[in-house]
Amino acid sequence: MSRVFVVQEPVGFDQASGEAIRKFDLTPAALFGELVYLLPSEKTPNDPQSSITLMEEKLADFSEQDYLLPIGHPLFIGCAFAIAALSSEGQVKSLIWVRRQGSYVPIKVSLDGFRFEEEPANFA
Repeated sequence: MSRVFVVQEPVGFDQASGEAIRKFDLTPAALFGELVYLLPSEKTPNDPQSSITLMEEKLADFSEQDYLLPIGHPLFIGCAFAIAALSSEGQVKSLIWVRRQGSYVPIKVSLDGFRFEEEPANFA
């Protein structure tokens, strides 16, 4: 079964209660596979090595069947793509949200030469 690796759990805060709540409904992403969170929302780039180590452990068996969902701190997203590419011979599938469609579109990125292998569906 495919997995969708969410780079960082998207959490916001309810202004009325002050409680942490999920920022986005990732149910549409779950159509592509089991959701696996790489990093909790409270992780910051202040200690990048511990975050990289955690991502390396969780992405150790990343394969061409799996997807990355680029949500979270940009530094963590970049590291997650690099780690996933090392595990999958430079081939990384990602999910991109297309607002007008109200769904995710898969795109395969080849980090061998930094080019898109297939074009995503209509982004208009």
